[in-house]
Amino acid sequence: MAVLNMRLVETTPGADRECPFSPPAGWEGDEKAYRQLLWERYATDLQAVQRMVVQARFARQMPVDYRGPFAEMARRMVDYINSPH
Repeated sequence: MAVLNMRLVETTPGADRECPFSPPAGWEGDEKAYRQLLWERYATDLQAVQRMVVQARFARQMPVDYRGPFAEMARRMVDYINSPH
């Protein structure tokens, strides 16, 4: 079983295979493609969406370090998950 560091969201491609906010190794998409990747995972990958929700709940209680080229987009996704909608 993987150990998840909920204090870190790494958005560098290939940096963290377990983090649903980390694109796969070799991925070369831009911010628009990254946003699409997150929404695809959120809509179709049960394991990824569960981890996204757990990450979002954690972020409500503890500071989270968002790193990598898509850090701001990942933070916005976490904020969206935490928002009432």
